[in-house]
Amino acid sequence: ELSEEERNWFLATPIYPYTDKGGHLDSNGYRWVGMQLGKVLHRVVTLGQDWKPLSPRGMTLSGRQVLIDFHVPCPPLVFDKPYVVLAGTDYADKGFRVLDDLGTVPISSVAIAADTVVKLVLGRETTGVVKVQYASKTASNGNGNLRDSDDTVASENYVYQAGSGQYAGANIPELVDRPYPLHNWCIAFSLTPELI
Repeated sequence: ELSEEERNWFLATPIYPYTDKGGHLDSNGYRWVGMQLGKVLHRVVTLGQDWKPLSPRGMTLSGRQVLIDFHVPCPPLVFDKPYVVLAGTDYADKGFRVLDDLGTVPISSVAIAADTVVKLVLGRETTGVVKVQYASKTASNGNGNLRDSDDTVASENYVYQAGSGQYAGANIPELVDRPYPLHNWCIAFSLTPELI
């Protein structure tokens, strides 16, 4: 909200996709988020570009279908696995949750419908006020599977050193000795869709 209201405030990234130790990032997680912060800082300060994170810019509900249009820094949208502690994790609803006056609305399917659009198909008609949430603590422990396709190459590599205090699980073959991927992950939100 602050980054939306104040001209010189920028929301660079959520923290959930990076490796952690169960509540705090691990050494790679901190370096990784540091690379992401540096990327956004460079774009804003050095290049003078505006910046918004991957975030919803419009949402409609028609019958049992929700369409969410996103601001996507580097299209297209992609479903991927954020790291929960040290394991890439997939969620059945990709981190989305829908609520109405009766409680949780089941989600039948989640799909990327276009480069910047996600489509949710609901398991029942909604009643009363509807909220669509992403990365809620209740449904997906504050995580989600939605990111963009930014191919920026980090200047630092993911590091694993046995005996250094890192968990053995930090030896992740798809990450070790490779640059940190600097995709832009979707921020958490809770919004009411426009009824059409």
